[in-house]
Amino acid sequence: WGAELKMAGWDMIIFEGRSAKPVYLYINDDMAELRDAAHLWGKSVWQTEAMLKTSLQDPLVRVSSIGKAGENGVLYAAVVNDLHRAAGRSGVGTVMGGKNLKAIAVRGTKGVGNIRDPEAFMKVTY
Repeated sequence: WGAELKMAGWDMIIFEGRSAKPVYLYINDDMAELRDAAHLWGKSVWQTEAMLKTSLQDPLVRVSSIGKAGENGVLYAAVVNDLHRAAGRSGVGTVMGGKNLKAIAVRGTKGVGNIRDPEAFMKVTY
């Protein structure tokens, strides 16, 4: 997920405040857009990822999302990306849920610039 964000041309994302309704952020290279996530709220991270890949019509989109724990403010809620990678010790899923942010879906096609060993880079990112 992080490599995809970089390939879209982004180094970081900062969210300020809370959305009035559930949203997800969709990034496709230079385009970033908050979209309605009411249909995703209450879904598991696996369901969320599958639904976003289907609705965005892009099986290569990378998704980082929260589940019901994050939505309900469980203090140790995780953020899960690529179905099986969890960031769970800091409670960042709770922060996303508190902002009504269900997911971040990213698609990057720009590359990351000069890489010493592009083949090795691609092996570890896909």
